[in-house]
Amino acid sequence: MRADHVHGGMPSRALARVLVTAAIVPLLGLAAPQHACACSCRMITEKEAYAGADAVFVGRVVRREEVRREVQSSGDPVILVFEVRIVHKGRVARRQDVHTVSSSASCGFEAQPGAEYLVFLDQSDGELHASACSGTRGADKPLAVPSAPSYPPVLGYADYDLEGDTWSPVRAAVGGAAVVAAVVAAFLLLRRRGRGGPERG
Repeated sequence: MRADHVHGGMPSRALARVLVTAAIVPLLGLAAPQHACACSCRMITEKEAYAGADAVFVGRVVRREEVRREVQSSGDPVILVFEVRIVHKGRVARRQDVHTVSSSASCGFEAQPGAEYLVFLDQSDGELHASACSGTRGADKPLAVPSAPSYPPVLGYADYDLEGDTWSPVRAAVGGAAVVAAVVAAFLLLRRRGRGGPERG
């Protein structure tokens, strides 16, 4: 029997190639999901993005808060705090939290602190969410929807949808302002009565 054959009739060289191939294929399989998990967005017009959004505004990123985990991934949650300048749809606070994920590889909105954006948002569980596929872009050009209204944001800070039933700091601020106004009015009324002095008999 020749030395390059093994029992069963398979040449030793052929067997070696099979073993090498069997070792390489799993490694290729590990690399493949990196491409399969990449974000893929459907092309939409700005009018379509506006129609599909729950809220649209122009604002500047003032803070970026990333949730730190022991094992980090492109899908880790991130909160972007915006200073809102103009609102085109929905009710948005002057200081507004926007939820996304850390990387565009997982369809996250990678905003740069200090930059201003035209933001298209979806509402879910009382929170506003932005993604790489929602149509959000830099605010160098106005919204390409002529019929869209433009109005100022609600005063205060909010990390929840103002139209829902969930408590928000903005509502608390409005309620607090009402209490202060009532106290001031009562003080002025008592002061006015005090100046009148006691009635003479």
